[in-house]
Amino acid sequence: MRLQFGLYLIEQGIITCDQFCGLVGIQQQMIPSPSTVALQRDLMTIRQVARVYDELEKNRGISFLTAAVDLQYLTKQQAQMIEKLSELLGPSFEDMLVECRVMTREQTVRLRSQFESHQRAKAELRTDNEETWVPPQTVAAEPIPTPKFTLRQKSGNRSEEF
Repeated sequence: MRLQFGLYLIEQGIITCDQFCGLVGIQQQMIPSPSTVALQRDLMTIRQVARVYDELEKNRGISFLTAAVDLQYLTKQQAQMIEKLSELLGPSFEDMLVECRVMTREQTVRLRSQFESHQRAKAELRTDNEETWVPPQTVAAEPIPTPKFTLRQKSGNRSEEF
């Protein structure tokens, strides 16, 4: 749901796709890494983090959190918590809009409110439609006739049909 607000702004013509992608890229760079969160929350020691990074050098196809769980430095629940915290500790899309001077804080608050009311209206419409929706009847489509085009030649009145 965090990025849906940005997609809504694109649909409304308020920001461009390029602006959206740029803001998301900057936002991703500002999200703290799982190792940083694990250290900040005293869930891992610096030595354990270093060992996990050594393991990542050997097995490049796995993530930091997967390696930390495999090495039994973290439980699966702790890894999930770290993953969620990493996202929550990063800046929101609204913060990025303001920080990058795409719009003011007041504009983002007003547009966020409009977006949320739009989402509520869509949710209500979905539940109303689900109760009364009847699947459409299948109708055999008639073949579309192939149009005939006439090529006119400049010299003479002769024309050819295609």
